[in-house]
Amino acid sequence: AIAGCDIMATSVGANELEHIAPVLAKAVALRMERGGGPLDVILCENQLGADTLMRGWINGHLSDEQRAWADANLGLVEASISRMVPPQPPEQLAKDPLLLRVDPSSELPVDSAAFRGPIPDLAGIIPYTPFDFYMKRKLFLNNGSHALCAYMGYGKGLETIWQAIAD
Repeated sequence: AIAGCDIMATSVGANELEHIAPVLAKAVALRMERGGGPLDVILCENQLGADTLMRGWINGHLSDEQRAWADANLGLVEASISRMVPPQPPEQLAKDPLLLRVDPSSELPVDSAAFRGPIPDLAGIIPYTPFDFYMKRKLFLNNGSHALCAYMGYGKGLETIWQAIAD
């Protein structure tokens, strides 16, 4: 299926990316063999440099010829994940263990320079260049404000970020 698509995404967690690299490498090899065009993989992981890490893991499973093809045709597109999926309360899990709650954010900023094919016109995709600037801004503002709230809440004896924000 991967060898036949033009765009896909991962969302497996930064610690699991290495484990899916062999599957992606097989898809790259098959796509090259079939004469396919570019394949863009949006990496929806909270991992700085996920594109570099993933390319290294994939390349470890490719021949020299396949690596050259992948360098030209495999876009490993970093994304900035900002949608939160908080842990579900035990009483909610007891009612429906498959129910998820998420925040209303529906934007997915991506590294526009990393695409090998055309940037897709998909709802929520927001291309940025330079993406490194966007990521540093996100880390400083989003993650920094969460850390500040957590620190201030901890000082007051609060246990969760939502309690600190409500305070």
